[in-house]
Amino acid sequence: MQAAWHRLDRLLTGAEAVYVTMHGWADLGDTARILEKPLAEILEMVLDSRLGRVGKHALRQGFASILVNLSGQAPGHEMTTPGILAAGKGLEVNEVEVLLKRGLSPSSSGTGRRAGRAIVSLSAQDLAAFEARFISFRELALALRLSWDGLDERLAEHGIEPFSDGRRRFRKIYERAAVGPLLRG
Repeated sequence: MQAAWHRLDRLLTGAEAVYVTMHGWADLGDTARILEKPLAEILEMVLDSRLGRVGKHALRQGFASILVNLSGQAPGHEMTTPGILAAGKGLEVNEVEVLLKRGLSPSSSGTGRRAGRAIVSLSAQDLAAFEARFISFRELALALRLSWDGLDERLAEHGIEPFSDGRRRFRKIYERAAVGPLLRG
């Protein structure tokens, strides 16, 4: 039992206090699902500081209290996943994956360890290209200092719709060119 508590202490070394799990924070199970890695590997990544910011949920105990912020990535990592991008921007992973698979923003593909399936990832340049072209609903609300309802009203007043490629309307993704007038003033 002592070994388990010691390991927990190591995992939580330097952890930030978190009261509400939003804005990129995910528990270990969700982190494993988003990154498509086994939980044991996620624990090793936390111990090795390969997952960026670690948090401790103030209202949870033990391993359930460990949180990882997926809105960024640890220094030294040159690639990120659609899941990390989505978590950091308040987007659905599926929307980001569809957008990337349709070639609407640059990405890289490789073969993953799971059944030889193609894994989509983004280099720093890919991420910069995404951010230059698109902005999420949450990022837009934060930039304009509006509530989500307030942002919905402002977008409707200006006739601004979420991005669409003609086949799909991406619910929370906007083109920066379309929202430019709101951001400028």
